[in-house]
Amino acid sequence: MPNKRTKKCSKNSGISIANNQPNISKYFISDSSYPTSFLKKRHAANEDTNEHSPTKKILKLFEKRDSSNISQPCVIPEATSEKLHSFSFKKTITDEERIFNPESSSGANKSLKGNDEKCCLNPVSETIEDIESNAVSEQQAVSNSRVKYTPLEKQYLNFKEKYSDAILLIECGYKYKLFDKDAEIVSKLFNLAYFKSHNFMSARVLASRLYFYVQQLVLKGYKVGVIKQTETAAIKAAGNTKNDLFTRELDAMYTKSTLIGEEFAAACSENIEDSFSASNEDMSSGYLMCIYEEPSPISHPNLNIAFVAIQASSGDVTYASFQDSALRNILETYLIHINPAEILLPSSLSKETENLISNFSTDRLIRTEKIPQDIFDITFALDSVSSFYTEEGTEPKNSTDLKQTILSLPSPVISCLSALIPYLTKFKLEGFLKHLNYIKPLSTNDDMILSSTTLKGLDILTNSSSHKESGSLFWVLNRTMTKFGERLLKNWIAKPLKKYCLLEERLNIVTEIIHSDSIVFKIVERILYKLPDLERILCNVFYQKCSCLDFLKLLQAFSKIKEELQSADDKIDCEVESPRLKIIFSDLPQLLNDVERFLSNIDQNAAKEGDKNNVFRDTSLYPDLQTCHEEIASAEQSLNNLKPEICKVLKLINFKYATVNCQKYLIEVPTSHLRSVPKTWLKISSTKQFSRFKSPEVIELSNKIEQIKERMKECASKAWSSFLNDFGASFFKHKRAISHLAELDCYFSLAKVAKQENYCRPDIVNSGEQVFHVLQGQHPILKKIMGEENQYVANDITMNANINCIIVTGPNMGGKSTYVRQTALIAIMAQIGSYVPAEAVRMSLFDKIYARMGAEDTLSQGRSTFLNEMSETSEILRNCTSKSFVILDELGRGTSTNDGAAIAYASLEYLISKMKCFTMFVTHYPSIIELKTVYPDAISVVHMGYILKDKDDETDIESVTFLYNVVHGRSKKSYGINVAALAGIPKNILLEAQEKSQTIELKATVQKKISELFIKLRRCKQK
Repeated sequence: MPNKRTKKCSKNSGISIANNQPNISKYFISDSSYPTSFLKKRHAANEDTNEHSPTKKILKLFEKRDSSNISQPCVIPEATSEKLHSFSFKKTITDEERIFNPESSSGANKSLKGNDEKCCLNPVSETIEDIESNAVSEQQAVSNSRVKYTPLEKQYLNFKEKYSDAILLIECGYKYKLFDKDAEIVSKLFNLAYFKSHNFMSARVLASRLYFYVQQLVLKGYKVGVIKQTETAAIKAAGNTKNDLFTRELDAMYTKSTLIGEEFAAACSENIEDSFSASNEDMSSGYLMCIYEEPSPISHPNLNIAFVAIQASSGDVTYASFQDSALRNILETYLIHINPAEILLPSSLSKETENLISNFSTDRLIRTEKIPQDIFDITFALDSVSSFYTEEGTEPKNSTDLKQTILSLPSPVISCLSALIPYLTKFKLEGFLKHLNYIKPLSTNDDMILSSTTLKGLDILTNSSSHKESGSLFWVLNRTMTKFGERLLKNWIAKPLKKYCLLEERLNIVTEIIHSDSIVFKIVERILYKLPDLERILCNVFYQKCSCLDFLKLLQAFSKIKEELQSADDKIDCEVESPRLKIIFSDLPQLLNDVERFLSNIDQNAAKEGDKNNVFRDTSLYPDLQTCHEEIASAEQSLNNLKPEICKVLKLINFKYATVNCQKYLIEVPTSHLRSVPKTWLKISSTKQFSRFKSPEVIELSNKIEQIKERMKECASKAWSSFLNDFGASFFKHKRAISHLAELDCYFSLAKVAKQENYCRPDIVNSGEQVFHVLQGQHPILKKIMGEENQYVANDITMNANINCIIVTGPNMGGKSTYVRQTALIAIMAQIGSYVPAEAVRMSLFDKIYARMGAEDTLSQGRSTFLNEMSETSEILRNCTSKSFVILDELGRGTSTNDGAAIAYASLEYLISKMKCFTMFVTHYPSIIELKTVYPDAISVVHMGYILKDKDDETDIESVTFLYNVVHGRSKKSYGINVAALAGIPKNILLEAQEKSQTIELKATVQKKISELFIKLRRCKQK
């Protein structure tokens, strides 16, 4: 029977039974700050006329915020928050729930005689915070001179001491609390309310939205820790510690490179209409990169640098060790290739390396963390790495082979591994590092690494203006259907091939896909279409962090691939020509031969619902889980056995247990039969037609079922981890299958590009002849931007063993830079294995492709425009070979005309006479063109075509029409004043500039003639 002190709660009144106060606290734990109109509407029924009440004060705060039009969190004053705290989160709790959860009682029995079905709430999550926040120990009350922390605050301080560098979210029932600075950061970022609670500022987020906030914080560069309760209210109530503080432990720590797991897969798939939502690319985990430089004497300009990079979400592990100059150009190149999300560094670094990494990280919101220098010491590193790789479950198992494998790595790489192992162990992600056979060098002899200057100058992976993929070569070539295929294609583009047989194999496959009518290729395309990100799901399986639904998708995809390819087995043998494709098609079914065994034991409906308790069709392999199922079935049968006795007591023919607002096993009694209800029964809720009760026997059995379910949840989680672990034993076999699929996706992507109008297959020469001939070539990026309707002016290029240098001149805005970029992009596309935008291309293979385009300063690194220009040129001059392709755009313009022209002249002469590599040189310096007289056979001088029109009557300046075609011979002038006129420079300034230009040109002409006379006189004297 209800308690006499119970007060009636009108429907939707929002009244808390604890003190008959409006329960407004729920409006401050949501995902965003509610508008004032919403609060007013929700509180209209309260008729709270007291202007000094907490409700009114908080409403005024929201009105003030809304009127200011400034997005900011609502900070509740301490005085108001203290009043608010007296009734915050004290929602109605029934007597039955007190029995179920004795911890929720703190004094008087507060039962409810309610007629609102919504009044019955879950006691397990509603009262945890009240108990812990208000339970101040007697020792704290003794002294007023010291800060009096609540048990929960003490627990927070202990965790914060251990994890001071992380934002901590602490589970408190159905929400997660943040304290102090953590609360302030989250409140400002997400516009959440925060207020003083006891000794700290506090903010709250709903448990259902936890991983959304974790994800957003991590993507903004924060390290985030999630601290969870290690015991549930149901189990705690049945134990001896029911009145103690809930025990909590760190459940997981997350950073940008370790953001993986089933929780974030769900967060990525949500359609969240929020200004904080990130793109799919941002949501994906990036590389964790550990960089180390060996100590070097101060006088020595070069340093040995190494890195190891791991992408935990895909299982890729790569490394490199190299000697870099003081400008760190090679390190910058690798940073752009890896594009890490997080960087680990030793505590001591050279100033040059520190500046480069700081500048690179700041621009891209990359998180950096310093590691103690001792961990990188090679003696310590060898011991710690050897110990790690001799643990059980590590490959290779033979200690001799292991030692040889480790010692074969460069010592700086071993130092990086020494730092990565303990760091990844904190996140339980060290598994991939245990397989040394899968740690690969970033660069091999089969491919070339495009320099950072080339990647940026030619817009290879991103455009140079907004740094987005749109407007890049990757944007042009990316027609992949899968995420893992897209990642592989990006790798292909950044590392073009330089081995003839591999390049021809790719081109042959692309050609076969274009021209073949075989059903096999249609089947493959159908397989690849709309595949989930199998690579990331497989890695989640490896880490045992995969959801039931994702694992089901993985198994179904594998099963479909195997079935489809096996059905086309006879056609593959007779209709597919490429040996490489035949290997892939025959290999895939064998790699996936164990999939059906796992798929057959999954209940697909339960997997789709994420129900781990019932996901297994056969639970015999998991006896603990099976026992839980049996105990629940027994308890439910006991409940059913009570039905006849209940019908007899209530004088009913029959009845069914009702479930209302998650309250199960309710005995629903019609109002006309209420007199038959025994006094020992507990009333839960009522309506006009029915009242709902629980008998003592039902309460006991339902509590028992809840306790078993809590135990079952833990058993199911362990069983699921064991199931994933069994599948993960074949991880590398399945990873190889996904690599095959990614390779197929890249071939189909290149085939789609090749089918476009005016694309041709490049003819790769392998005879030793140096040649580069392009007929009617077009710029691939501009061609796509302009579309089919716009006319792009195509141009030719011819370079061979005799003519290895082309000097490009012409008017400003005439298309010089576009022309040389176009040529380099065609070369790169050809060596990727792609068709190219031209009528015909015949070329020999380049071992390196360099492009130094434009100029800009790097103030954060203390490097001027000219220093950047010179450092990039220095890198090219030091590393190019006779088989390289070099593009230099207006070298020397960052300094005085004389110095710039001299440097440009000397650099170009070195490339022509010493290196004898193919070179395209854009310039406005007349003296550079004079090299044509020194090397008449090796140099071809061209300019971009234009038409001069009549002079303007007002400015006396000729107008120029650009034709954008390549014309042999030098350009008369650069026509810079014409460009200035197009830019809107005032006419009086243009006239003065025109006059000054004519004067300078006249002086230059006179000086040139005088120089020619002196040269003739000197020759005459020598004779």
